[in-house]
Amino acid sequence: MRAEQRTALQRAWSAIFGWLRGRGFAAERRSSNGYEAGPSTAPRPSMARTVVDHLQTFLAVLAFIFLGGEAFEAVRPWRLDVGIVPFLLGLIGACGVGYLRTRSLGGSRWRSVSITAASVAAAMVLYAEWSARRGLTRPLTASRLESIGGKSLPAGSERPGFRLEWMPRVSSVGSLPSEGRNEVIVAEVDRVLHLRVFDGDGVMVMDTDENRLMNSDRERIDERARILEELRKWPRGGPPSPQLSPSQQRQVIDEVLSLFDSALIVLVHGFGGPRTDGYRQLVGGIKSCRPGDDLLQLSYSNRLFSNADPAMIADEINDQIDKAFNTRRDRDGVGYREVILVGHSVGALLVRKAYLYGRGHTDDAPGWPPRVGERPWSRRVGRIVLLAGVNRGWRSDPFTVRAGGWIRGIAHLGDSFAWATGTAELLRGFQAGSPFVANLRIQWIRLGKAEKPTVVQLLGIEDEVVGIEDSKDVAVNSDFIFVPVRGSNHASILGFDDPTYGPGRWAAFRDAMDIDHRKVETLKEKYSEETYESDQGIKKVVFVVHGIRDMGQWTSQIEAEIQGRAKDVMVLRPRYGYFPMGPFLLFEDRQKYVRWFMDEYTEALARYPNAADDVNYVGHSNGTYVLASALARYRTLRINRAMFAGSVVPRDYDWNDRLRRGQVRLVRNDLASADWVVAIFPRMIELFYETLGTWFGPSDIGSAGFNGFLTVGGNMTENYYLEGDHGAALQAENIPSVAGFILGEDAPAAFAPRASAQPAWLVNLSHLCWLVWGGIALVLVLAYPAFRRAVRGLNALFCRVGLALKVPEGMALPLYGILLIVILYTY
Repeated sequence: MRAEQRTALQRAWSAIFGWLRGRGFAAERRSSNGYEAGPSTAPRPSMARTVVDHLQTFLAVLAFIFLGGEAFEAVRPWRLDVGIVPFLLGLIGACGVGYLRTRSLGGSRWRSVSITAASVAAAMVLYAEWSARRGLTRPLTASRLESIGGKSLPAGSERPGFRLEWMPRVSSVGSLPSEGRNEVIVAEVDRVLHLRVFDGDGVMVMDTDENRLMNSDRERIDERARILEELRKWPRGGPPSPQLSPSQQRQVIDEVLSLFDSALIVLVHGFGGPRTDGYRQLVGGIKSCRPGDDLLQLSYSNRLFSNADPAMIADEINDQIDKAFNTRRDRDGVGYREVILVGHSVGALLVRKAYLYGRGHTDDAPGWPPRVGERPWSRRVGRIVLLAGVNRGWRSDPFTVRAGGWIRGIAHLGDSFAWATGTAELLRGFQAGSPFVANLRIQWIRLGKAEKPTVVQLLGIEDEVVGIEDSKDVAVNSDFIFVPVRGSNHASILGFDDPTYGPGRWAAFRDAMDIDHRKVETLKEKYSEETYESDQGIKKVVFVVHGIRDMGQWTSQIEAEIQGRAKDVMVLRPRYGYFPMGPFLLFEDRQKYVRWFMDEYTEALARYPNAADDVNYVGHSNGTYVLASALARYRTLRINRAMFAGSVVPRDYDWNDRLRRGQVRLVRNDLASADWVVAIFPRMIELFYETLGTWFGPSDIGSAGFNGFLTVGGNMTENYYLEGDHGAALQAENIPSVAGFILGEDAPAAFAPRASAQPAWLVNLSHLCWLVWGGIALVLVLAYPAFRRAVRGLNALFCRVGLALKVPEGMALPLYGILLIVILYTY
């Protein structure tokens, strides 16, 4: 570096440090080169003063974090990549002010760095917790119902078969017909027109009179007055409808049904929120193509760290639609002709979930027992329009395709931070495999193809948030109409004003929303998808899932035994590969395979629809954990018979609750006589949670494969004790027994050899498993000095052979920790 450049840098640093020192952020110390830097050499302050100084530092750091976080929340809905900039600036400012402040208070550079890092981490956690709890008091933050101006389009051509019954001078309302199908009734009672309409299902969709029509809904009073005046022009004498020609009767029917022509359009935004320009364009587009209808806009808390429950939001959407639907019917006596649900991004999941709740599929609805029965509005849903819907949930994989590397890295880091702090549960609730998404997919399959409304999804070809396969989710949504939209990503698909691609987006959305259903049929013909192949001949499905450190070769023996006895059974042997001990000890890594299994289960329901009520399960070791955890977290999961071998499930697992909910019908647990793996390692984790359960809650790992479940009897049976260790129940002698149980045979084949009791030494060791763990920890501690000596020997070897390499002494402990982690993640 040139001398003049070095001098300029010294002057710049001196000016910056002098400004900070004048405001109390740094104290003076002169180095050998003459400019100010570093900590002060003043006498050490008192403890109280030190605490106050560090508290002031933390508050300054917290202020920067809050400012950066709130700036991010303000900018994120428009541009995620731009929104990250103010947050990074806030983070950099927090680190800078924290470091300079702590350096001014004295201490070494590394001490200042560690204190700053701790302050920034604590501030981040505090901000995330504060942000997560905002909006938790109510699931929906806003609900707005408005009537779209204009006249509803005539739809007489869409109502073939309606019959008119004209009833002049009726003595009382009680004389009017109370049932019918596709029938329009116009009656005059005491000089007041009464109107009734029955649809094709026999539901009375209109029951009103002219007084009620003229005293409500002031925005449509002129149009209603005109219609009533037209109806009064028709003759009133004689028997029902003798003076009206067929064309005149069709005209009366159209005039009456025009009162019933308005639809309720429900709009739910994506995670970007309702303040974006794209959302405003979407609202404008709906108003433009659906005049005369009502628009219900529903908003929820979309903060990044929000802990709102997506199921509660969907349930509240269900309630709000029901309220709007019933209010109009009770107020005017005229219901909505149709309900149309519109959702963007994760809003697509919310509107579909609300529809399922409305149809009575409330397995996972908040509260227990769930509400049963259908809501009237759900039967009026004729169409669901989705824009960039994340039907299979979002995942990190698509980021590796289109998103920039730095955004991808921040996304992974943010996901890990949210998991560690227990925040962002709303956003994580929309992840692929989450209970909300998996339950929705299963409920959609069980709804039945004939009962589903028409669903049109606009797909952004350049969507960077969700992959095209996850957006389609053809296995579950094979009856969707997928309309590709060129030049559109996850957010810009709402940009109808874009000069280049806007016209194409608007044309696709207009056709999807058009009141003329023939436009939708045209879309279906144009964008027909290959139907998902299903096998109607399979009546029973059996999952066979292996454990950790196990490639699952034994699963083929069970498959051969079962299929050798029954021909209409499909045995599925999904494999997740070698699962080392290290990841197994981490909750999130274990849950990864629970989500994986639910994906496999959903695919099986779609492929084998006639086996939906007879799905069975055989699991060993971690395979038992997968099913037990899935039953606890996914209420839509249904298993007929479950067989556990080498179970690592807690002894106090609540089988009574699973049986009561109908999630499982029959459970068998095979216990081995010498399963030392379960007796020592999972038992220690179970014991830890039993001791400290008040703080940490119940354990999801335990020793039921050795000590048995506490809930035994009835539909929960156990077999004591198969001779052998962790894999005793999978011996060749026991395979026929497993197959017989799964197939429901009354007299299963003989069991493998049994022992009268478990070895006393192993039972006692299971009770004292903490000693084993303590011994392992002691060995690891005693091995560290030997590792340090090995590092020194390695340095000496490098020196003798002339290599300019040396492992610093201070790196011995980190390297030792890394070595242990590598062993755990490979063994």
